[in-house]
Amino acid sequence: MGISMNDLKSVTDGLNSEGLGISMLEDISIVPDQ
Repeated sequence: MGISMNDLKSVTDGLNSEGLGISMLEDISIVPDQ
């Protein structure tokens, strides 16, 4: 994976300030690996 957890955290932290990060992260985690 080309994105490190620190990169992902900084991106979601930035989105959280816009009120979007948590819902986006939930959308990602809901997707099943098949």
